[in-house]
Amino acid sequence: MAESTYLISRDVGTVSIGGSSVLAVYREATLDMTTDTIDVSAAQDDFEVVRPGRTGWTLTCRALIDATPVFHDLHIARAEVVVAMDIDGVVRYGSGFITASGANVGDAETSETVTIKGDGTIG
Repeated sequence: MAESTYLISRDVGTVSIGGSSVLAVYREATLDMTTDTIDVSAAQDDFEVVRPGRTGWTLTCRALIDATPVFHDLHIARAEVVVAMDIDGVVRYGSGFITASGANVGDAETSETVTIKGDGTIG
């Protein structure tokens, strides 16, 4: 990439968790969305008939850190966190609870991981 080329929101993804932006320091982030299915098959049906049920989401992120992990304190406090994630120019907002957090200090780069289970919609 040439030095005169600027990154815009369509070139990079951004993630903000609990008001802490992890822009330019996260190594990977995954937003998974799932939908439960409801079996509405009748007794005489040969095949299963399903309809969509509840939809949920989970965000997993690994960020580089150079000091105390940020997400551990939020996890211990059991605080609800607000998530903003920009994927290819589309920003999705939601809130959820940290269900897992960790710190990796064993390799060349110190990083922390966080998993957030959504509480309601993301959109």
